[in-house]
Amino acid sequence: MAFLVEVLSLHTSANSIKHVYCLILQMSATITGIFVYLFDLMAELVMIRKKKILLVILFLFTTCLFSQKPLWNYDSLQTVINNTNSIEEKQFASALYAYKFFRTKPDSARLLLNNSAPILQSDNYQAISEYYSAMGTLNWFSKNPDSAMFYFHKAYQLSLSNRFDQINANAAGYVGMLFKIKGNIDSALYYLQHTINVCDRINNSYLANKAHYDIAAVYSQLGKHEISLRHYLAALKIQEEDQDSVRIIYTYNGLGNAYKNLKKKEKSRSYYLKSIRLDSLSPKVDQRVNNYTNLGLLYESSFKNIDSALFYYFSAMHLMPENDISSSKIVLLVNIGNAYYARLDFRKALNYYNESMQYDYTRSNPYLTSAILINKSLIYFELHKYDSAYALGREGLRLAEKIKAPDWQINAHQTLFRLDSACGKFNNAIEHLQAKYAIIDTVYNKDNLNRVSELEVIYETEKKDALNKSLLENNTLAQRVIKNQRYIILSVIVTCCLFILLVFSVLRSGRKQRIINRKLKLVNEESIEKNKVIDEKNQLLIEQNQQLTKLNETKDKFFSVISHDLRGPFNALLGYLELLNTEYDSLSEPDKKNMLKAIHKSSTNTYNLLVNLLDWARTQRGLIVNESEVLDMYEITDSSIDIVKQRADNKSQQLMNEVPSKIFVKADLNLISSVMLNLLNNAIKFSPRGGVIRISCETKNEFITVHIHDQGVGIPKEQQMNLFDIGNATLRQGTENELGTGMGLVLVREFIQLMGGDIWVSSEEGKGSVFSFTLPLNQA
Repeated sequence: MAFLVEVLSLHTSANSIKHVYCLILQMSATITGIFVYLFDLMAELVMIRKKKILLVILFLFTTCLFSQKPLWNYDSLQTVINNTNSIEEKQFASALYAYKFFRTKPDSARLLLNNSAPILQSDNYQAISEYYSAMGTLNWFSKNPDSAMFYFHKAYQLSLSNRFDQINANAAGYVGMLFKIKGNIDSALYYLQHTINVCDRINNSYLANKAHYDIAAVYSQLGKHEISLRHYLAALKIQEEDQDSVRIIYTYNGLGNAYKNLKKKEKSRSYYLKSIRLDSLSPKVDQRVNNYTNLGLLYESSFKNIDSALFYYFSAMHLMPENDISSSKIVLLVNIGNAYYARLDFRKALNYYNESMQYDYTRSNPYLTSAILINKSLIYFELHKYDSAYALGREGLRLAEKIKAPDWQINAHQTLFRLDSACGKFNNAIEHLQAKYAIIDTVYNKDNLNRVSELEVIYETEKKDALNKSLLENNTLAQRVIKNQRYIILSVIVTCCLFILLVFSVLRSGRKQRIINRKLKLVNEESIEKNKVIDEKNQLLIEQNQQLTKLNETKDKFFSVISHDLRGPFNALLGYLELLNTEYDSLSEPDKKNMLKAIHKSSTNTYNLLVNLLDWARTQRGLIVNESEVLDMYEITDSSIDIVKQRADNKSQQLMNEVPSKIFVKADLNLISSVMLNLLNNAIKFSPRGGVIRISCETKNEFITVHIHDQGVGIPKEQQMNLFDIGNATLRQGTENELGTGMGLVLVREFIQLMGGDIWVSSEEGKGSVFSFTLPLNQA
């Protein structure tokens, strides 16, 4: 591999051509040596009378290369077991033959593997790897996860060190799923991703499909639904290419769950229905119970259609045997109870909850028990049986805290809050309300981190895809260079032959020599031009990398502002609304009005922040463009003053337009109007009552400089450098506690730069500020 990299880095000089020729000779010698070694090895095997082992190895090698599934020719293996005189051959064949009985006759499979156990004492590492993999598979189907993990991990390690890729990919996939079952998600993702990488290298779509499906389930469990969706779609693509209708049924179900979690209810429903239609045509699988249950949950939670939800729940229930006591039936009973509760039919809901509590599985599952207890507590509350409701709610909260289930803790605290409020225990009610919001705050932070982490993973994946595409383009270009270099080598060889044949003619005629020299010069110039093309491509790659880095920094700033500045206002809104919702009758009318004013004020400021954030994001994506036209700066200033004059009059402030008329600038009307309104509003906000705000200008060369003077509080030196930076934008209140978004000046700078100008500030605390910006003059 090293010599190929070296060839790619060569230029087309005379020394490089010689070097390439030597490297080609070296590569030929290396390949010849490999074939000689393989020939000697095969001859040695034949000489020691192990022809059948050689045939088995060649058969397995061919299977690994050309087969998508690890299937053996069982008839051939049976022939080897019955007819061979070699113990080692029989042991190896028995280990492979055991795969036939794992599902149907596990005892027969175990007997075959016990007969194959002495192969562990041999030096046939491929046979040993297969033995470990077979033992792991047997324990997997026998539901012995610890033993299965032991054998699969040994198969993984041995096959990895000896480059048995087919065995290694299969073992890594099972190890990943076993780690998922044990709850070790990081290890599960590592081994499943390893399986995908190996399958991509050996072109094994069967194992790659399974690994994509399993890794999608892991990411769904982590709540990273966009990444989960990507892997489900990758699995579906492979399944459709292989026409694997059985696995497509399961993947359609997984896609329905993924789209439901992503709030795309129509897409979710379509995939559930696809799974049901395909399921009805397949005799090998029956997933209707799961599909009907999932459709019921979708109609209940997303479509808010309780009748349709109950229809699908009962359709699933009718498909289950009457004596079925599986977890699926218990969950189905709880879902039916939830649907009747949503319909306010509390008696029926209570009957289904009580029926689900009769099964041993429910009592052994604290998560399910906690959910049922809290739901029953809500029903007893609605039936005004407060003592029973309180006892069930406390027990449900205890179990939820024990298993660290935040959703059920929140529901339990909300139920107990309502109970204590109804019973007049307001101190206890406030404690439960505070506990509820403390958990919500913790879950919000965790969900926010998970979302940011998921976006980072998606970003890194897209970045790697872009890099792979770039490398592919480079590889294509390099192949063209190598092809051209081969032509050059050939032309040089031909030239040398001609030179030998025409040496006497060259001595007699300088004219022919000059012709040859000119040809060589042209070849060299063409090579130089091709090298220039390569250099230009490399420079383009560097610029693209810089753009990716800049986009990543912009993304980080955007998320920082969202997570920091939006959380506070929404928490305040939730707090006020919770008080109005729960304590409305006990609050005085002035308190209610004050709360409504505070809600309106906070909502207005939050809306302005969102608008500014969206405008800023549009500028970053290039959706806001500068449509310049010739404008009179005096008229722009005058119309902006008319818009903000009422705000200035409210603070007894004077606005003075000192811009001369007939000064024409090249600018976008909407952008310059937004700039002027932002700057004038800031001047009014931070100036005291009775202050004077002046707008003046000066022209120099091809630009006009506009100055907005105020007599406000001024800006500290340490804050002036960060006023126009989204990552460091600061929120400050005006002289009469006016609120701001912190994004206005960021947008002003973006708009000014779009119009070809610049902006800066000069200020001193207590003496006011001067904001200045430039715009191109119209020279016509």
